[in-house]
Amino acid sequence: MSLLEKINLRKTDMKKLLLIATTVLISITGIAQNGFYLGYENGFFSERYDYVNSKAKIFSQSSIGEILGGYFGFKYDTYTIETGFYGLFSSIPLNKYDYSNFSTEKTLSFTSGQESWLIPLRFGKEFLMVQDKLFIKPEIGFNVTISRDYSENPLIVGAGENITPYSGSNYFVPSGSDSTRIDGYVSSKVNFSIEPAISFGYRFKKKADIYLKCSYIASFNPTYYETITHYSETETVHATRSVSNAILYQIGLRYYFAKRE
Repeated sequence: MSLLEKINLRKTDMKKLLLIATTVLISITGIAQNGFYLGYENGFFSERYDYVNSKAKIFSQSSIGEILGGYFGFKYDTYTIETGFYGLFSSIPLNKYDYSNFSTEKTLSFTSGQESWLIPLRFGKEFLMVQDKLFIKPEIGFNVTISRDYSENPLIVGAGENITPYSGSNYFVPSGSDSTRIDGYVSSKVNFSIEPAISFGYRFKKKADIYLKCSYIASFNPTYYETITHYSETETVHATRSVSNAILYQIGLRYYFAKRE
């Protein structure tokens, strides 16, 4: 091989190396323009309780609970992936039973419900507006919910109207006619759900976000259910009440480790 051929070969090799180096640098730059972030969310959620009894009476009622937690995410271009850890503190709505016509009415009273941990895996996409200061972000999440109240005896609530403990225990019995006994259960230790969501927010100096978020949790199985017995002078009516979905309303803060481009 001549000297000229060797020089041309080296030039070709250098061009290849330069092309590879340029590609790597562009890739690194693209990643640097994206990267990792941390976030915090806090708000409340409303679960839907569906009641049905043996008299074919159907009734729905919502509760008010609290959710708070944090998450860790990665952003690439306009796409994001997140996971985190949240605490759920639910409440159970109370209703009033009319023993004369076997109907149920809403009340403004609540009692404490179960406490759970929620671990999400979320995928989202940002749509920027107004000089990249405002954004809308739809998401889809897959959640694992872990009940803190579940045990070998899944009964967590023993309550009712005009009932008394049996021999000083937590087993309640009616004290006479026009009484209601409620046994509440956690369905399982672990539950799974899908969570579509949308958020709207403002970006500060391409480093931090503040936003409002609304999402809907659809559980694969009921997270909580009750067996209810209504006692009256004329007859005994049996009922069930369960909850398997919820709507979440949250405010969130998010901080990026690198300035958003």
